[in-house]
Amino acid sequence: MATLSVSNQSYWIDEMTCKRIASGESWTEFSKNMGSEQGSDAQMPVFQVIMFGWDKVCGETERGFRLLNVIFWLIGVAAISYFLKLRGKPTWGVIMAAGTSSFLWYYMDEARPYALQFAGASCLLVGYWIIIFEQKVPRFCSWGFLLLGTLMCAGSSLLAAPFAGLIFLCVTYDQWKKRVWYQRSEMVWFMGWCLLLASLTLYYVWTLFEGKGASSVNKTSALTLGFSVFEQLGFMPYGPGRQALRSEGVSSLAPWVFALAGWAVAMGAALLVGGDRVFRGGLFKPAIVRALLPVVAMVVILVVAGYFGGFRVIGRHFMPVYPILLIITGLAYVKLWSGNILQRGITFIIPMIALIGCLTQRYAERHHKDDYRGAVGHVNFVSKDGSPVWWAAAKPSYAFEDSVELHDTRNINNESLHKLPIPTVIVLSKTDLYDARGALRKWIVEHDYQITKELPAFKFYQRRVVE
Repeated sequence: MATLSVSNQSYWIDEMTCKRIASGESWTEFSKNMGSEQGSDAQMPVFQVIMFGWDKVCGETERGFRLLNVIFWLIGVAAISYFLKLRGKPTWGVIMAAGTSSFLWYYMDEARPYALQFAGASCLLVGYWIIIFEQKVPRFCSWGFLLLGTLMCAGSSLLAAPFAGLIFLCVTYDQWKKRVWYQRSEMVWFMGWCLLLASLTLYYVWTLFEGKGASSVNKTSALTLGFSVFEQLGFMPYGPGRQALRSEGVSSLAPWVFALAGWAVAMGAALLVGGDRVFRGGLFKPAIVRALLPVVAMVVILVVAGYFGGFRVIGRHFMPVYPILLIITGLAYVKLWSGNILQRGITFIIPMIALIGCLTQRYAERHHKDDYRGAVGHVNFVSKDGSPVWWAAAKPSYAFEDSVELHDTRNINNESLHKLPIPTVIVLSKTDLYDARGALRKWIVEHDYQITKELPAFKFYQRRVVE
């Protein structure tokens, strides 16, 4: 089921950057690609190294390049299941919840670090929870989870690194309180963890001094935080799609209100039942505050950093929250299945609705990614004779034909537009990113160009033919 989530759709903007970096033929070329990258991709060291290796094995197609996310999914689910088993709880509910999670399905279909963050956050939380609750488990087990989780989570993104730091502080306090630092075996593990965190910290400090970092085009707001909740709770498949939400805002949800309300009832029931099992059923007793403290602190840090740091924070950045949501949903399924026939029916209905949502998100055109592959292909077709093309979109990783006369018109001004040759076709993608001043759209209207073709996130304009 997890492999079904991975598509062969075109790479979109951020995936193309990842593919470009990973495509280096040698370690030297890969290092140069990382060094020249000025965006947030330079702040994903472990993820980029993994993708560099994976590209040499399965990087021939888009689907092959993304398939590694299924392994990350398996690691995350296995870690959560292991903890539940230690606590005497059934694991099938969490496996079902993870297998029908539209949130995880979406990010397994992206060659980005978010599935790796899910795996890392799950391992970090499980390692931390074992130290708190399961004193009889061999210590190398908890330390193994902590080190692996730090490597995956903190090494996947600068924004995910603080979560590893928070877990580090919580574990350090717990170990100090229990007075176990004097054991040599504990010190060896702890010093290895310190070395790993210090290495990643030094790397991130270097990237900041070099001016590398996330784009500041979009900002964190109440709407983006609302979208984070909307996305993590699994509402995306039942709505209009990301492209419509981006261009039309909240008003685009109106035609989908009944589908969204239906999922709200289903998910609300799961959260109520599962929440009772988690918070009152003894899973984290007697230390529920300590168990959830690093997650709550991470949410606060991200919100504050997003507001005052000038970058956008959305659902995928709150990945440390998601293992807890999966546990709540999974335990809800287990609880309902142990009830009467009606409750068992609900246990069947909610995952089925979720699975239908996953398949809708995977195959419905409104949920498709930015189609750069199709856009480049169409430009190659209409510009065989070498006629001028204006391109207002990201630089693609797909190749234009040599005959194409391409002109970059991203966020171009009026004066520069009038110096360019009259185009046969104008390609315009997300206007907030590539025509923020509106100069290109104004020129299109003034010169009577019309839309002749649309692809996900793309519009193609050509001069109106007067008969």
